Amino acid sequence: SYRMLISRGESIPFATLPCNELHAMIKVDKPVKNYLKELISCGVAHHAIAVHGNCAEQLARTAEFMRIEIVEI
Repeated sequence: SYRMLISRGESIPFATLPCNELHAMIKVDKPVKNYLKELISCGVAHHAIAVHGNCAEQLARTAEFMRIEIVEI
């Protein structure tokens, strides 16, 4: 079955990485070690979609409508 990860953070400036892929640096609201432990323990894939602004509520409603499990970190 599908699961939707909903997580909030703030995009922070950083030096561009030497690769040809889109990347971002995100500051989360808890220590990174704890955040990563939670992320790994729930089995989330390493790919993510980032959006500008806070759309967590809309994502949660969409997941509920589609009967998709919500994982919030």
